[in-house]
Amino acid sequence: MKPQTSRVKSVFFFFGISLLFGCNSSSNKTTDNRGFENMSEADSLKVVSELFDAMEDEIYSRYLTVDQDTNLVEYTGCGRPNILIRVNSLNQTMVNDEIGAPITERIIEFYSANMKKNDVTNIFPMYTHNRLKDVEHGLQEATRDAEEFEIKDSVATEVKEFKRTIVEEWRKKKKVFKTLGIESLPEVHAQAHIRIEYTRNTAPRPEIVDSVILAIYTLRDRRAQEYLNESYIEIYQRYSVTKKEVDKDKLDAISVLHPISVIVESSIKKYKLVFVEGHEEFPPVAGP
Repeated sequence: MKPQTSRVKSVFFFFGISLLFGCNSSSNKTTDNRGFENMSEADSLKVVSELFDAMEDEIYSRYLTVDQDTNLVEYTGCGRPNILIRVNSLNQTMVNDEIGAPITERIIEFYSANMKKNDVTNIFPMYTHNRLKDVEHGLQEATRDAEEFEIKDSVATEVKEFKRTIVEEWRKKKKVFKTLGIESLPEVHAQAHIRIEYTRNTAPRPEIVDSVILAIYTLRDRRAQEYLNESYIEIYQRYSVTKKEVDKDKLDAISVLHPISVIVESSIKKYKLVFVEGHEEFPPVAGP
């Protein structure tokens, strides 16, 4: 079980009490306090903690861990393929080449810069903006591909499951258009990831994961307010109580716009690779 005390400390290290319970004068704050107006401080703490725990589970169910001998698919897009968070041999945290840079702010910038309109002159990953007909075509192709693999006895169960996962991802993308009322679906380049790297003598830092969670939460919250006129945590809190399908669709739609894609690289040992959202090829497996 995860230590709740540590998580609550982390949450309020980033958020600050003022973000949840007043002090709304700043227009540049990370998020706002909508969804907390009618909640006690204790209940608000509980909801934030539960949401961050759920997002942490989302990271660890989707991230992939690699050793330095593993060959990833070569990045072919414009801009920087990954945002690299590194703990160097001096035990300093770096974002790309910047020592002590604010992790959350840099991740938000990384994913926001080209989301509305691609600028090939900057260093950030490009986005596609597919329309509904393009997504429907992708769903048809993925379904056909999955059905062909399903009837082959020689194909491993894991591969068949992966193909079914791809179909489900396309179905989620199609539903986004109706849920958010959008005309085109912005999707970041499939090979753009948050990459965390540790050197041999440095231990993993939970606060780095907390910074990643806050960044993705902030991006999702901005999209929820933009398209649905309510906060991401408000939708999450309501769904956790009522379990209504309409709120699940909203949460799914926002997560399609801002998926969690994390690579952890270590020079200490080899790990098994796990499916990362956005990849449409069955990933290789590194040794144990």
